[in-house]
Amino acid sequence: MPPACASGSLLQLRGMDRDELVALLSEARDAREPEPVHATHGPVALCFFEPSTRTRLSFEVAAQRLGLAVIALGDASSTSKGETIVDTCRTIEQMGIACLILRARPSGMAQVVARSLSCPVVNAGDGRHEHPTQGLIDCLAIAEGLGRDGFDLSGVRVLIVGDIVNSRVARSSAAGLATLGARVVCAGPPHLCPDALAAALGVEVARDFEAQLALADAVVMLRVQRERHGSSDEGSWGAAGGPDAYRLAWGLTRERMDLLQDHAVILHPGPVNRGVEIDPEVADAPRSLILRQVALGVQVRSAVLRRAVAPS
Repeated sequence: MPPACASGSLLQLRGMDRDELVALLSEARDAREPEPVHATHGPVALCFFEPSTRTRLSFEVAAQRLGLAVIALGDASSTSKGETIVDTCRTIEQMGIACLILRARPSGMAQVVARSLSCPVVNAGDGRHEHPTQGLIDCLAIAEGLGRDGFDLSGVRVLIVGDIVNSRVARSSAAGLATLGARVVCAGPPHLCPDALAAALGVEVARDFEAQLALADAVVMLRVQRERHGSSDEGSWGAAGGPDAYRLAWGLTRERMDLLQDHAVILHPGPVNRGVEIDPEVADAPRSLILRQVALGVQVRSAVLRRAVAPS
């Protein structure tokens, strides 16, 4: 975190101290029924400059469970009139908010905004950079699903599959999981999972999808983020040739699920494209943690908001 950022900000998981990460996950694990924040705080501001369902709603629910008021920036903000995201956020801060939660299209925008504000900023996803609360959710879900109560993931092998190059979730999850001791392997077609990722993210890159499935303790499936590829379907699917061919090459089908070890768990941060990166019967299988991830999202974001507005 840049030194100029307010205490309680959460901008990325990369570089986070292991003790801090474990403390945050422990608080999230115990936040099934969080106590309200017993202090006078301004509202939490949701500034989402990109569409969102799970993240936005779970932040709203988390804030309400903590007794915090929420103000939400609608789709028609002043940025549509030419105002910068930074100026919009600075304006909102002057309304007496306790914390600003930001989702924006430009990579790194959360850090830019955080350096310009005095209140804590929580990154709810900035371009291809990071989505730290989703990374926390994945770490918590995998630890819970594999029975690792102390969040020591040493010896755990996590396979992340799909559009890695455009995924801020993959970046946050890989960083958090590695800090907890997991071995992270990424797989996908070369244009979506280039070899250069190994150095950039500190992960392994593999092409032998089915062989990796047999070795994995947890599998995180990602959708192809066509909105980040521009308007060209060819640019999105590349040599895969389209959604049907992508499923055949890289989708988690029922047949491929049978390759997994008995204890292995399946995750997906959503939105889920059934029949493309994951088959319906796999998404709904007993070993799937997809809906559990949604439930844990409220607990994680409750812990993050408490840390932001009422740091110990």
